Amino acid sequence: MLPGDILSFTAGAIHSIEALGEEPTVTFGIYGETQAAQRFEFDPLTHTAKNF
Repeated sequence: MLPGDILSFTAGAIHSIEALGEEPTVTFGIYGETQAAQRFEFDPLTHTAKNF
């Protein structure tokens, strides 16, 4: 990806964001209609999910 590129995911996608390098990074997570009770935080080390 290059600066300014846009990436979209399906509703069930698991994703993470990692800033690389020493430069400050700004990201925006824009979601459509969401139900907070149905959002999860995924732990990539244990491969488990918990309520966000």
